Amino acid sequence: MTMEEPEFDLTRRKVLGSIGAIGAASAGAGLGTSALFSDTESFEENTITAGTLDLKVDWQQTYDGPDGLVPVNAYPDHDGDGLQSTADGNEYDLQNPGPIDLACEDLASGDELPEDVFGDQDTLVSLGDVKPGDSGEITFSFNLCDNPGYVWLNGGLVSESENGINEAEAESPDEDGEPVVNGDGNVESSLWPLAALAGVPALGRNDGDGDGDRAGSEADIEANSRRSAVRKGAGAAGAAAGGLALASQSAAAEEKGSPPDPDGNLDVNTSNSNLNVTVGELGSSGFSYNGEGTLFFEEYGFRDGDSGTHIESSQLPSGNITDPFPSSVPAGDTATSTISYPVPTSGGTTVDLEVNRNVTLDATEPILRVEYEVSNPSGSGATFDDLRLSQYVDYDIGGISNNVGRYFFDPETNCEFIYQETTGSDIFAGFTAEETSVNHHFSTYSDGVSNFSSDDPTFDNDEVWPPQDPNDSDLETEDVELTFEWSLGSLAPGETTSFRTSFVYNQTGLEEFQQQICQESPGAPTTGDVELTDRVRARVWYDDGDNALQNDEEVFLEGSLREVLSELASGNGVPLDGDQGDDFDELGGDPTAESRGCYSTGTHYLGFEWWIPTEVGNEIQSDTATFDLGFYAEQCRHNDGAGPTDD
Repeated sequence: MTMEEPEFDLTRRKVLGSIGAIGAASAGAGLGTSALFSDTESFEENTITAGTLDLKVDWQQTYDGPDGLVPVNAYPDHDGDGLQSTADGNEYDLQNPGPIDLACEDLASGDELPEDVFGDQDTLVSLGDVKPGDSGEITFSFNLCDNPGYVWLNGGLVSESENGINEAEAESPDEDGEPVVNGDGNVESSLWPLAALAGVPALGRNDGDGDGDRAGSEADIEANSRRSAVRKGAGAAGAAAGGLALASQSAAAEEKGSPPDPDGNLDVNTSNSNLNVTVGELGSSGFSYNGEGTLFFEEYGFRDGDSGTHIESSQLPSGNITDPFPSSVPAGDTATSTISYPVPTSGGTTVDLEVNRNVTLDATEPILRVEYEVSNPSGSGATFDDLRLSQYVDYDIGGISNNVGRYFFDPETNCEFIYQETTGSDIFAGFTAEETSVNHHFSTYSDGVSNFSSDDPTFDNDEVWPPQDPNDSDLETEDVELTFEWSLGSLAPGETTSFRTSFVYNQTGLEEFQQQICQESPGAPTTGDVELTDRVRARVWYDDGDNALQNDEEVFLEGSLREVLSELASGNGVPLDGDQGDDFDELGGDPTAESRGCYSTGTHYLGFEWWIPTEVGNEIQSDTATFDLGFYAEQCRHNDGAGPTDD
């Protein structure tokens, strides 16, 4: 029995901003908080954030897998080879490891970090084909540039999921969940890679205001996860913008021109009591909700991996439609079409995928479901390593430039969607899918069209667009375009995969819209326990900067990934000992104890290692875990090391 190819994926999110604890420490200095001067470097979903105290973080990451020990990425890395380096050419030696001499002036933080800080990938860790016996290590260097400080390591488990149970996983005696069985009575293969450690942008981490607020307590995180993207004040947006003139769909067309019609008159029309839609094989326009035009244009695209050539649907000639939609179907019935869709693989071979685009309008609810059945012909001779599906939507509701785009993800329920709120209208419109995304993007109309039609579209993964001023109750608005991208996994010759997306409308209210669209979103696919976080091992130690654990270096935290993250999520996190001696208990000791040393100015090293024991079996296949890592620091002067309080 073989193991599926896994992927560890810690997403690169906000290598900028500030952590919630630091915000409380700096802004609430006279309100009972112990820290008068503080700073943060945070790796939550691989985020580095910096505040007012000059704390900077650099790192060197290595991976021991099928090719032996190799560099993954580092910062700073001047030549892009994955090895940490200095401007004068001094470089980390993988064979004779040792720390690189870096000064604070050699490092950036926050907005000044380079866009390619993680090398040629969008994530700190993105390793394919990870199997039992593999391991990875990151040596973090945290640099206190100006003042001595107390430092904490914090983090926590954001979410975890089985992501379905495939046949090999279901047969494992250590698998706790129930397999997902399709309509043919066969166990479904998961569309997710095996054992993915994925960082997903959790709500409450960034309001789009640039300050990168981090939720502190578990209660904060829970509250933020339920309200961050779905704003309490959004329901009153229509009243606040009463002076805006409403524009119809024809007005949108007048300003922006007519929407594309790549498939001519081959569209299918279907309607229920609330929603009337006209859907094309290669792109759609003309959705109407309760008599009001809502959709300027939607289209989709495919590519292989995050660096593959993107092919948008509207670029294809109508001759590629081998089986068009019928002209109309009743609500509740499915209209089916077939498209010959050429997509290059990562290996350079263009394969004519057979894509069935099937649409079903709910019989009673304003929900349009679009399912893609994608087949790689048996004679193609080429495999897609990571086939991606992207969806682009331009809503025009009650006008054109009166929109705010928002992204929502609740790690507790696994509900994810992207949506638009509109000033001057009480209609909420958004879309989601049966699996969580790998990317999302907001843009204005002109930028969105050119970006999605490019060979290599960008994804900003913001949580709100345009950015909002938290101190201004008036919304900043634009003509917003929304994009999602999902991974369908590998697709070999002769294989077929399917994927469902859903477009949802609601005019009742914001909470009702959230409840409605969350019913269509990923949710929890199985009832069993997620074995990944219990099987992967992790440990943290005081390192000397060489990316290797030696006998004289103290390991102060070790256990399953779940156990390690639980400790990091407790209170303010794990208080680190500036003396790095054995007389302070990082897990059970009093952080104000005299045995805990304050860190001096300069560079200090911390090692974080994960590994999958060789005895781990198929029970972890397709499991996903998302977690945060972060640093918190506060000045030593006038502080006792207790950390921030809730007062």
